[in-house]
Amino acid sequence: NNIAQVYEKKCDYGLALEYYAKTLQIWSVTLGLKHTNVASVYFSIGDVLMGKGEYDNALEYFEKSLELRLNAFGEYNGTVASCYEKIGTIFFIQKKFDSAEHFLYKNLITKLAVFGENSPEAASANEKIAEINTAQGQYEKAVGFYLTAMRTVNTLFEKETPQLGRLNFNIGVAYYKNENYEKSIQFFNTSKQLFTSIFSSKHRYALEAKLWIAMSELKNNNLNQSLEMLNEVLFSNLENQLKASVYQNPSSKEFANRLLFENTGLVLLNTLESKAMALYQKYNHVQK
Repeated sequence: NNIAQVYEKKCDYGLALEYYAKTLQIWSVTLGLKHTNVASVYFSIGDVLMGKGEYDNALEYFEKSLELRLNAFGEYNGTVASCYEKIGTIFFIQKKFDSAEHFLYKNLITKLAVFGENSPEAASANEKIAEINTAQGQYEKAVGFYLTAMRTVNTLFEKETPQLGRLNFNIGVAYYKNENYEKSIQFFNTSKQLFTSIFSSKHRYALEAKLWIAMSELKNNNLNQSLEMLNEVLFSNLENQLKASVYQNPSSKEFANRLLFENTGLVLLNTLESKAMALYQKYNHVQK
């Protein structure tokens, strides 16, 4: 089992599955098919298959793990919540949002019962519900869950954290999609300030916040403010930074799960480049 975990961390999924299968065979015989260690191996196999993008197969193993853990521990247990989270995440990836919401709500309820409302686990669970709501177009609900997560993070940590920057950013996205551009600018600005303070003004997270500020200002008909932000973004080589971060750590779960611009950033950047040029030409024509 330890060897399998080493290979999984190295993203050598073939060997990881091979050793997990051996572990499963041994423990099934020595401990019995209903043992919690068997449930853990099912969970690990699901994790590897999920990393490979084999979501239906992964789902099967997470469901097996969930069944054994429910029988062993009951509903309110951290490992049960982990199964709910993985199953919900797979449904989210597959765009089966109703099913995703069902399991991620179970994840939230279980983590609240096990860890309490002022816990990192509860904050993360609230954030996942907010992500589902955003995908479903339920932007006001999404903001509510993001704000709940933010209150928890503020309670847990006295200093500025990347998670706080991300939460402000995600709230900004929800307001932007709900066409509340004043609010989106407010939260994107806070996100930009946090990421600039934690990292630097040229860090990809700070640049992404600036990019969305530019879009929000543009939607609000604030041409000069939009151009100012666009100028900062376009001359900071955001696209290369994004690509570099993927190449440096292509298997990063944090990158895959949290970096919202994996879906929108490069497309938005390319759109903004052409819009920026058009805006500059229009601006220069007006000045002349």
